[in-house]
Amino acid sequence: MPFMSYRRYIPLLAFLLLAGCSSPPPQAENITPTAAAPAEPTITLPAPVADSAPAAVPTASPMPTPAGPLTRSAVWGDGVPLDAVYTPDGKSIAVLRPSTLELRAADRPTDLRWRVEIGTLPSALAITPDGTSIAVSTGATITIYATADGSISGTIPGLGAPITDIAISPDGRVIAAAQSDEVISLWDRAERSSLSELRLPQSDGDAIVPGAFTSVAFNPNGQSIAAGDDGGNVAVWSTTDGVALQILNVGMRVVADVAFSPDGSAIAAASEGWRTEPGSIRIWDVASGAELHWLSIDDGTRFLAPAKRIAFAPDGSQVLMGLADGGLLRWKLADASLAQELHGHSAALTALAYRADGSEILSASTDGSLRTWHADGTPAKTLTSLGAVSAIAVSPDGTLVISGAEGGAIDVYQTDGTLVTHIPGLGGWISALAISSDGATLAAAGGDAVVRLWKLPGGEASGELRGHDGPALAAAFSPDGTHLATAGSDGTLRLWRVPSAAEERSATVLETDGMSSTSLWQIAFSPDRNVIAVAGNEGAVSLWRSADLTLIERRALPGSSSVSHVAFSPSGVVIASSYDSSSQQQGTQLYTWADPGTAPISLISDPLTDFAILPDGAIAALNNSNLSVWRGPAAAPNRYADATASGFTVIASGPHTIAIGSRLGVVEVWAVH
Repeated sequence: MPFMSYRRYIPLLAFLLLAGCSSPPPQAENITPTAAAPAEPTITLPAPVADSAPAAVPTASPMPTPAGPLTRSAVWGDGVPLDAVYTPDGKSIAVLRPSTLELRAADRPTDLRWRVEIGTLPSALAITPDGTSIAVSTGATITIYATADGSISGTIPGLGAPITDIAISPDGRVIAAAQSDEVISLWDRAERSSLSELRLPQSDGDAIVPGAFTSVAFNPNGQSIAAGDDGGNVAVWSTTDGVALQILNVGMRVVADVAFSPDGSAIAAASEGWRTEPGSIRIWDVASGAELHWLSIDDGTRFLAPAKRIAFAPDGSQVLMGLADGGLLRWKLADASLAQELHGHSAALTALAYRADGSEILSASTDGSLRTWHADGTPAKTLTSLGAVSAIAVSPDGTLVISGAEGGAIDVYQTDGTLVTHIPGLGGWISALAISSDGATLAAAGGDAVVRLWKLPGGEASGELRGHDGPALAAAFSPDGTHLATAGSDGTLRLWRVPSAAEERSATVLETDGMSSTSLWQIAFSPDRNVIAVAGNEGAVSLWRSADLTLIERRALPGSSSVSHVAFSPSGVVIASSYDSSSQQQGTQLYTWADPGTAPISLISDPLTDFAILPDGAIAALNNSNLSVWRGPAAAPNRYADATASGFTVIASGPHTIAIGSRLGVVEVWAVH
């Protein structure tokens, strides 16, 4: 099954956008802004000095040449495995990555049999029962590859909408495509022709609310087909006449995966759950629709993360459950008891399968790893690559690029991609990275509420900062390196002394009302270290005096419910990005203020995912498909250079250097001339 972290949003984005881990765009937090903490008397913040414009502004070129203003100098990361499956004979593993399809030896996954390039971000793969062909969906197209050598044997183009999942019938004749337009389309594999379309049945007064389909599976007996959607529906249709046999529901939850039991008598659905409901597997009887099992944990000591993947054991006695936090659980169906937990992954499962003879288990994750397990759950083989990048930083001297992953690992590289240090994950995803001005200390904000300090470049642990009640989401060193500011989902801003790791003071930026988020996404010190700017789940940037953490002022952004990023220019200009629901662009845009108390000025109206300020004051901005550099006066920068950079979500800068990272497991370094 495909990588759910992005497949639900294929109609909107050409790349991943995870869910909800680190400095996300504010529109992902679809909740009302919280009440702000009581303000201290307003203190007038001195107006910043205007940035000077460069001597000349060259015309931007869509793709820079080696002599142009913006050139790619290094790329690393194979891309996270989005999907993986055993061939029917169990001898090989087909692996789908963001830009490649691979066939690897099952007993030795490091052995690559072949690899082919894929030009468009894929969403799913399926293999024919005879093992001769592999189908891959990209956008609204299905491409058929020969298992023997990876050559293309056919294409089914022009499906009505982006495809989120595919499945092949037990006789190999039919390909089913789950589409984002609430349709399951059936295609003749040999003729590449349309057979029929399946939809959720609806009538006047019907309570069924269709959603975008996320997953599809054929019954092993060939008599039915099932699909799940992002509105909690699980439908079972007859393959003979397309009549709906069962319409089941897990509530208004995302169904991330569906699977039939080996004998075809039961259908299982992976539910992502909700804030008050854990991730779970629900299993129903296909014939009667009666619920057989609800498999989950919510006992006061553990609350399961969203369920992402399901796999039945070949004998039907057990079912595997893959979670969004990397958990891998084995359930015994005889008594619905948890039989075993397999430890190894640290981020969302993207694939889960048994070998046909039941002798091994295959799993893949956004932590970048592909793993096989013996039947008893002990580890067998592991193939690792760069995981989904959730944070990135560049050292002050521009010689190092540090990436933090959703799985919690931190990697330190030279700018040419040479690995210097690997720091294994310790506490959930990395939300933010910050480097001290002398380049000697790295701070990593983690999903386990801890901010960890590491020495650079060696990666030796040098301290832990504990105090946040919930994930730590942001970190920033003071310009003189004596203090570290942190912020988190608990709505607090905290100031720590470095290197003693002692907390000096804290302030509540956002008060909780019990329902709304109090997340603070990003913080920044002013160049003179006297002010800390905070971006969070409110429609304003708040400015705090660093000496005593008292509020100076709040700078509102009309039409915004959340501010995702904030930074200071070298001359002290506050720059922030926010989602503006009132604008025609309907996206995250960049703003600044000419003076305290004045209305915000729109700097860049292109929808953005992240931005960074270069040491010379230039702005580097990321959107869904481009990297751009802007130069000029702080209140009216001009586009200086553009480059294609699809699928990247985080950005950092150093002297003449930009580093960008993707949740698809790739890092690029660009030189700015």
